[in-house]
Amino acid sequence: MRIRTLIFLLFLCCIFIAGCNPTENTPGVPSDFLLIFDAHSAISSENAPSQNVHIQIDADGRAEFDRYNTDGAIVFDEEHMVTYTAGQVLDNGELMLSNSQMEALWNSIEEINFFELNDDYRMSMGFSYAFVMIEANGRRHVVDNIGLELAEMKTIVELMNSFLPENASIIYSEGVSP
Repeated sequence: MRIRTLIFLLFLCCIFIAGCNPTENTPGVPSDFLLIFDAHSAISSENAPSQNVHIQIDADGRAEFDRYNTDGAIVFDEEHMVTYTAGQVLDNGELMLSNSQMEALWNSIEEINFFELNDDYRMSMGFSYAFVMIEANGRRHVVDNIGLELAEMKTIVELMNSFLPENASIIYSEGVSP
């Protein structure tokens, strides 16, 4: 009888542990949320005057970043994603966004109607730059913004910058206004 009780308790413990998810994402943020973000770095140096910061954030608020030397060009792969080599990376790191930061980020994405930004936001003039890919609620959307200043992108860049450590700080320079 005692063995049966222990087996039953062990079984209940296994069910309890299996049901616990220590990395549960923020309420209100889609469980499939993924943000890939690339923008100008607020840091420059004589050796690397043109730097960008590449950031990835998942639904749990885990963020990774690379600050890299663009060598004066932003490179895209065949799937239209920003790429760079390991030799271009100047600094990298990880951070964890709080629930309130994740909520603010998701609310901002919804408020600017990110998934409805469907125009071509690229111009050969202007200094503004932000590349954003977001997956959420089974959808994937990319906005590649070069040269054309968009209030929506500026909003996200400024919010993101408030979360980032100094060595990953980003800027959204003035561009040509639509």
